[in-house]
Amino acid sequence: MSLMERLVDSYGRETTDIRISLTDRCNFDCFYCHNEGLGDTRGPSEPDENEMSTGKVLRVAEIAHDFGIRNFKLTGGEPMLRADLPEIIEGIAALEDTEVSMTTNGTFLPGRAADLREAGLERINVSMDALDSEDFREITRGGMDHVLEGVGAAVEAGPAPAQDTP
Repeated sequence: MSLMERLVDSYGRETTDIRISLTDRCNFDCFYCHNEGLGDTRGPSEPDENEMSTGKVLRVAEIAHDFGIRNFKLTGGEPMLRADLPEIIEGIAALEDTEVSMTTNGTFLPGRAADLREAGLERINVSMDALDSEDFREITRGGMDHVLEGVGAAVEAGPAPAQDTP
């Protein structure tokens, strides 16, 4: 692919990364977020009618890849509310020379982290709004214990930021 077919900004910098928001739904109720009326968010489900289907997400990824995008960050809301997340990760990871990562609140990682790693997820960023459990609950209306369990599951499964070696 020639440089002309790649995405370049007005300063001549090549764009190689993209974030794909898979859902607005979230199982937390953070005071700074406006997710009123998003329905049941207790666990993974099929895409909502307002969300891109699995096929559309993969088509967006393929088109971005054709323009030189190689780093794909899956976000939300809470991307783990998508039951098709392993299929999405696998489809993007199958594109040549790509890296797939995800930002999550971590609560659904126990029981799923290993499957996501196997599908091709290389890195996980766990978003935490506070280090104090009471502050965390006040901000998110969620439990920090579940998030910490998720971090443990992610570490056990293996996706981790790349380590620089001397």
